[in-house]
Amino acid sequence: MAAWQEAGVSAEDAADLVAYIKSLWTQREFDCQGPKHMQCMQ
Repeated sequence: MAAWQEAGVSAEDAADLVAYIKSLWTQREFDCQGPKHMQCMQ
């Protein structure tokens, strides 16, 4: 995140962006995040 601080992007801005991206996910994408992701690729 340090590289983006100079551009004026705060940690809150980054968290908002991640929340927005996740709002576009399907249930399958939620189910496959974290350690389970490689099992979902099969």
